[in-house]
Amino acid sequence: MSLYKLESVGIGIDLGTTNTVAAIFDGKNQLVVKNNRGSHMTSSVVSFTKRGVIVGEQAMDNVKNISNTVFDAKRMMGLAFADIQSFTNQWPFKVYPNEKGKICSLYFVFYILCS
Repeated sequence: MSLYKLESVGIGIDLGTTNTVAAIFDGKNQLVVKNNRGSHMTSSVVSFTKRGVIVGEQAMDNVKNISNTVFDAKRMMGLAFADIQSFTNQWPFKVYPNEKGKICSLYFVFYILCS
């Protein structure tokens, strides 16, 4: 598949609890996107480091940075902070509410949930 104008391409993302898959569709052809390790599935894990953001298997491998590594994010989507507050001590990353009582987490990973 070659490059297309943005308005002529459909992008689908299956944000799974454990894995995420992305695909591109141009009206005729579809392409499931491979990650940098050659797999169609990428672990739903994000790790923030001083050098940048790491996703997928590499983030899972980054156990030295566990307090800055977010997983299980899909389980929290759509919930109020009060709904998950009793579970926050089980995760190595910080979870806190914004002024609307929605879930926010370290840095900007839950930016969509906080708006």
